[in-house]
Amino acid sequence: MKILLVNPPSPGIYNSVGLKLPPLGLGYLASVLQKNHHQVKILDLQVEKKSSLEQELANCDLVGITCESNKIFKALDIATKAKQKGCITVMGGYHATFRDKEILSLGMVDYIVKGEGEYTFSRLVQNLEDKKDIYNLPGISYRKDNVIYEASIPQPPENLDDIPFPSRDLLPLGKYWMTQIEGEPLMNIV
Repeated sequence: MKILLVNPPSPGIYNSVGLKLPPLGLGYLASVLQKNHHQVKILDLQVEKKSSLEQELANCDLVGITCESNKIFKALDIATKAKQKGCITVMGGYHATFRDKEILSLGMVDYIVKGEGEYTFSRLVQNLEDKKDIYNLPGISYRKDNVIYEASIPQPPENLDDIPFPSRDLLPLGKYWMTQIEGEPLMNIV
């Protein structure tokens, strides 16, 4: 399954501030997916051209969209475009976690990954790829036959050291705000 992970652009003033940091949450999701042998790309619309979205949507099966509250309308717009291309749409992040029923009722998003998504999202992708039922999959809310099935937020991973480092190689690192100490670049780790 070809997976595209998307970080929507921030609207208005948030996008003009200039402080751009890599979406490491998507990097962590990507690293777990890659560990489980899935093809993954990350598209960060905070720093990439918006026109690249259409091209990337044409080459994927599933689109995972991170959703912070200030990006909900941009995230829903991306989900709509992905659905028009025939992609499975998944949304995660804190806004989607706490507003899952509202988002699912709009019909643009197929699944919501609640809470810490590294393993939950990977299990969802594997179940979809294997054509297994996702009923009772912890941390996944979804809509089926106009009924919304809401999952509880799963417990976070017990051993954080088990999560592979984020796939920074999938990010355009030269486009982010970074600082340097003694000539060495530094960036966020969480």
